[in-house]
Amino acid sequence: MRNWRVRTKLLVLIVIPTVAALALGGLRVASSVTSASEYERVYQTAVLAGKLTELAHETELERDLTATFVAQDRKGDRNAITAQYSTVDRLVAEARPDVTALGASDSPLRAEAVRVRNRFDELPNSRRTAVESRLNVSSVIELYDQSISDFLALNDTIDQGAADKELTDTVAGFAALSRAKQYVSRQRALLVSALAVGRFSQDELDDFIAARAQRNSELAAFRAQVPLALRQAYDDTVSGQAVDRAELIQARALALQDAGLPLTDRGLDLSSDGQAWFTAVTETIDGMRQVEQRVADAIMLRSRTVQVAEQQGAMVFAIAIAVLLVLVLMVTVLMARSLSGPLRRLRREALLIAGRRLPETVQRLRDSDMSGSAAALAEVEPIGVVGDDEIGEVARAFDEVHREAVRLAGEESRLRSNVNAMFVNL
Repeated sequence: MRNWRVRTKLLVLIVIPTVAALALGGLRVASSVTSASEYERVYQTAVLAGKLTELAHETELERDLTATFVAQDRKGDRNAITAQYSTVDRLVAEARPDVTALGASDSPLRAEAVRVRNRFDELPNSRRTAVESRLNVSSVIELYDQSISDFLALNDTIDQGAADKELTDTVAGFAALSRAKQYVSRQRALLVSALAVGRFSQDELDDFIAARAQRNSELAAFRAQVPLALRQAYDDTVSGQAVDRAELIQARALALQDAGLPLTDRGLDLSSDGQAWFTAVTETIDGMRQVEQRVADAIMLRSRTVQVAEQQGAMVFAIAIAVLLVLVLMVTVLMARSLSGPLRRLRREALLIAGRRLPETVQRLRDSDMSGSAAALAEVEPIGVVGDDEIGEVARAFDEVHREAVRLAGEESRLRSNVNAMFVNL
C-alpha cells in the first residue's frame, strides 16, 4: 500500500466506513419495508376476518333459527330461516373472492382459507341435512358449529408476523370476544330447544352450562387484553333491560330444571315457543356484535397506523442514507482536491526547479561575474503552494533547499573567480 497514491488511500479510508454505514442503514430500511409489508398483510387479513366474523354472526342466527325449527318437530314457519339463508349467502358471496385468493397464495394462512372455502361449499348440504333429516337439536347445533368455528379461526392469526404489542393484544381480545359471542349463541339455541319440550336433556344441560362457563372465560380474556376504551364500549353497549332479562331467564330456567319442574314461567314469558328468551338474548348478541365490529375497526386502524409509521421510517432512513452518501462524496472530493492539488503542484514545480530553473541559475552564475550570493538569492522564486499544513511545510523546506543550492552555486562561482584572479596575479 505504500505505493498507492494519496487519493486512493483517502478513498479507501472513507469508503470502508461509508460502505459499512450504508449496509447497516440498508438493513434498517429493508427491515422497515418488510415490517410495512407484514402490517399490510395484517390489515388485509383483518379486513377478511371482519367479513368472516359478520358471516359467523349471521350463521349463528341461522343455526339458532334452524334449531328452533327442529325443536318444534320441524313443523314451524320456515320463512325466517329462508330469509336468513339469503343474508348468509350474500355474505358468503362477498367473502368468497378474498378467501379463494388467500387459499391460492403461499400465505401461512392458506390452510385456514382452504377450510373456510370448503365450509362455503358444504353450507347448502348442511342446511338440507339440518332441515330435512331427522337430526336432533344437539346434532344440528354441532353441524353448524363446525362451520362457525372455521369462520372464526382466522381471528387468532390476524397478527401473525406483527411485533406491535398493542395490536397483538387487541387481536387476542377480538378472537376472545368472537368466541364468547359464539357461546352465547349456542346458549340461545340450547335453551330454545329445551323450552320447546319443557326441559333440558342431560347432554343439553351440560352443554348449556359449559357454554356459559366458556362465555365467562372468554369475556374475562377479552377484558384482560383490549384497551380501556374497548372495555368501556362493551360495558356501555352490552347492557340494558334486555340483557338483564336474558340473564334472569336463563337463571330461572336452570332453577326450574334443578327443581325438576317444566321450563315455564308466566312472569318471565317462559313458554314453549321461546320467543321471550330468543328476543332478549338476541339483543345481547347484537350488542356483542357491535363491540366486535368496533374491535375489528381498531385492529385495522392500528395495523394501518403502524404500517404508515414503518413506511415513513423506511423513507426517512433512505433519505438519510442518500444525504449521507452525497455528503461523503462531497467531503471526499473536497479532501482529495485539497491534498492532491497542492501535491501535484509541488511535484510539478519541484521537477521544474530541478530540471530547468536551478540548472539555468547555476549556468547564469557561472557565465556572469556576480561575486556575491545576495544577487543569486534574489532570483529564487518560492513554490506556489500556500498553506500551513504538512504540504505547505514541505514546499517551504524545498524553497530553503533551492536557496541553499543557489547560494552554493554563487560560492562556487566566487571561488572560481578568485582562483582565476590568483593565476592572473601570478
